[in-house]
Amino acid sequence: MNFIPEMEFKAYISIIGKNYTINEIPCSISTMYNVIQWTIEDGYINNGYCSIEIVIPQKHMYGVIVFLEIEENVDVIRYNLDENNIAKLKNRGDELYFLPFNDGLERNMTFEFISDGSVQGLGFYVNFNQYGKS
Repeated sequence: MNFIPEMEFKAYISIIGKNYTINEIPCSISTMYNVIQWTIEDGYINNGYCSIEIVIPQKHMYGVIVFLEIEENVDVIRYNLDENNIAKLKNRGDELYFLPFNDGLERNMTFEFISDGSVQGLGFYVNFNQYGKS
């Protein structure tokens, strides 16, 4: 008797070499009115990296809108809320809002795009919309 049922499954596997070189990607940054756009739209290379520094001034907030065409759950855009708190942008169309610190001081944030060494995507764009705060 065979007590092992037949099963079928699908899996996506990324194979990453132990030693690899991080390659700087020429992400573009443009500003129009109160919107900063950080983007790479024509595809990206393996093991790529680019970043942007955003300063949230006193009495303002930033609304962040994300559009991703990257390898899901592998290539990432991450950001720091403070030195010890790093989070990832997860979904296409995410909308997030960031404020200055509670004591009114400006907040410095870094957003980073990191790709692995396997599948490449078309890219991303992130809009940082600045709003005044009363």
